[in-house]
Amino acid sequence: MSLGLLRTVRWERDADGSNIVTLTEAEPNPASPKSLAAAVGKVVKRQFVDKPENDRHAEYMLQNGLIHIGRLNEWEVADQFLAAQSSQQAPQLQRLGDCDTPLELNGAAVSTREYYWVLDKQHEEPHTDSYVEVEIRAIGLSSDVSAGRLANEIAGVVSKVGSEVEGPALGDRVIYISGNKKGGCVRTHGRAGPLELVRIPDEISFEVAAGLAWAYVTAIQGLGEIAHLAPENTILIHTNATDISQAAIQYAQMIGATIYATVATVKERDLLVSDYSLPPDRIFSRRDLNFVKGIMRCTQNAGVDVIFNALSGEALRGSLACLAPFGAFIDVSNPDLRADTTVELSSLPRNVSIHTVDLPVLAQHRPKSVRLLLTEALRLYSEGKISQLRTTTVMDFTQIKEGIRTVQSGEAAKVVIAPHPFNLVPVVPQPLWPCHFDPHASYVLAGGYGGLGRSLARWMASRGATSLIILSRSSASSPEKMELITDLNRLGCKVHSLVCDVADLSSLQQLSGKAFSNLPAIKGCIQASMVLRDGAFAGLSFQDWQAAIRPKVHGSWNLHTVLPDNMDFFIMLSSVAGIFGNRGQSNYAAGNTFQDALAAYRVSKGMQAASINLGSVSNVGWVAENRSSMRTHTATLFELLREEEVHATVDFLVRDQQDGGNASARSQLVLGLPTAEMCRQNGVPPPTYLNYSMFTHFRNPATAKSREVSQQKTIGTAALLSATSGIEGAVIVVSDGIVERLASLLAIPSSELDAQRFGFGGIDSLVAMEFRAWIVKELKAEVSLLDIMGAENIRALSEKIAGRSHLIVRGSGSGSS
Repeated sequence: MSLGLLRTVRWERDADGSNIVTLTEAEPNPASPKSLAAAVGKVVKRQFVDKPENDRHAEYMLQNGLIHIGRLNEWEVADQFLAAQSSQQAPQLQRLGDCDTPLELNGAAVSTREYYWVLDKQHEEPHTDSYVEVEIRAIGLSSDVSAGRLANEIAGVVSKVGSEVEGPALGDRVIYISGNKKGGCVRTHGRAGPLELVRIPDEISFEVAAGLAWAYVTAIQGLGEIAHLAPENTILIHTNATDISQAAIQYAQMIGATIYATVATVKERDLLVSDYSLPPDRIFSRRDLNFVKGIMRCTQNAGVDVIFNALSGEALRGSLACLAPFGAFIDVSNPDLRADTTVELSSLPRNVSIHTVDLPVLAQHRPKSVRLLLTEALRLYSEGKISQLRTTTVMDFTQIKEGIRTVQSGEAAKVVIAPHPFNLVPVVPQPLWPCHFDPHASYVLAGGYGGLGRSLARWMASRGATSLIILSRSSASSPEKMELITDLNRLGCKVHSLVCDVADLSSLQQLSGKAFSNLPAIKGCIQASMVLRDGAFAGLSFQDWQAAIRPKVHGSWNLHTVLPDNMDFFIMLSSVAGIFGNRGQSNYAAGNTFQDALAAYRVSKGMQAASINLGSVSNVGWVAENRSSMRTHTATLFELLREEEVHATVDFLVRDQQDGGNASARSQLVLGLPTAEMCRQNGVPPPTYLNYSMFTHFRNPATAKSREVSQQKTIGTAALLSATSGIEGAVIVVSDGIVERLASLLAIPSSELDAQRFGFGGIDSLVAMEFRAWIVKELKAEVSLLDIMGAENIRALSEKIAGRSHLIVRGSGSGSS
């Protein structure tokens, strides 16, 4: 525990130049008093007499008469495994027909423009008895790609049927609309419930079905089910050459309603005239609000009965002015754009209705309704009452990048992607050696209802775990907990949710004697319990110290004591805060280093154990659920870990303990610390702890250069202040120095700090304390924390510091404040 505490104190006192060194005596062979004294003398000479560069805050160990120094080293086998389990491997071209596992498009393809295929994680989950698997033959790309909706229309052949499913049969040609709001459907195989599936008539191809489903279901629901469009009605359709607006025109024409339309380009106008035979005098430009006058003129100021809207902002509000009494406004616009539009209800005509249509939501909550709408769309097409959308383009899987670009540019109303066995696509090699859990055993997950715990529970169930014992201080009553239990049950995993404070030994022993005895044998444990009570060590209360210590120290020791000695694995989720001593977290760091030591102790006794010193995880866990605290806890961890990397790390350690009996004899794995080169590539200064001897292998020439530049800038600030005789010049020097120092403390490029705009109100108090220490030491100016936190901007604080600094040579014309 002392190591974690001292590592934090080192950082909190970094500005005062202290050098806190430790010497640990290795067990079980203690050194003689003479040997110990000699070792102390050598350490004191090296650290406080010789003072070698880059060797502050060293940690030594005396073992068998030799002094060892602790350093972090690469675990090559672990690195290779994690690379193989993640998408970091380089994609390799493969024929689609030769891939024997289901694939999905890289989830970040649209944002990163990296279009490659990975193993579909959906199919790592056991196939449930109530679902149908579909081998996909055609996918309709969404017109809302920029909003994250890549695809929601899937057509294909039923390839697997759950035992509880009635209706769909193997080989059926089917189509469905996914309830996934993010449209994660660009894959080779899909899963759907039987209520979602609609059989495709033989005369309709997969490509045609996937090209018309989304658009016509939207049009039929909005204009048919909601607006009840009739032949005597008038309708205004805001077209934008998309699939939905074209479907609305065709449906309204089939009904026989009088159609008015707005367009943005001449090309759109020509399409409506040539392909849909709309009279030119009923087509208006929507580049301004003059279309409102045009509509009112054509309808003798009566307005239209139905508006089919895809606009936002002023255009949307202008459209509402065209709505007749008892009319219906059907909004199919992007939900994100819609959120920025407000409408005054007092400005609306009497007895009108406003409706929004969002198919992913409808598909998720009312799949039967979507199924009926889709059935109607296919019937209308088969009877020739509606047709395929104009400018529909069919591409294959090798053209996915071009297809997305085509949709985004509006060059085609609809793009359908159809896979072919001969398509050569970039595929990330499959993960190696996935671990599987014994279906006849139980596994303990302490702190399993936290964000990371819930993620690991789902992962374990997907890898075969059928009995999970989740220990938590509170009952499973929150929506997140209930959702977890439902998901685990669906995966065939029974959850034993037990209220227990693992830090209370008697409580845990009582469960062991009663609840555990009636369950399958416990073969593994993951300890994920944690509590944060941050604060500088100098002002930390005993209560806050204990709050963070109990789950890590007492909880881990109690689990070690009570659970069986012969488990397949015992994994503790520690933190990198224990490695470098994150400021303000001395209690948390101490708890983490205890877990690291406990893992080493268990291994030395022949038991399985490992601790994982995790960095910040971006999408699950504490950081993901506490975004407001991100700046403090990621100042040195700009490379946030992904959920998948945590799963892969646990996977590696479980296998290491299961298969080899912890053959590596290593009990600790550190994940998520940046190297100096990574800092350089991201444009941020390396964190100061990389200067410590433990992190020697994290440094390289880039680090030395960065440190040299940083030192030059610090020295330059003090030297320039000494040579400055006027306040205004001093303010500029101080301001530049502050920008560089803050950039280092906050781990952001200095170019992002504007001296006139950056305010100190959002800075964490611990950062402010370190910043103040630098001002006092380097700039020789007495300022309080209140001066810093209350400063309007960097410029204002610079003026105050310049007025108080003892480095400034003041002439007769200078003043001070």
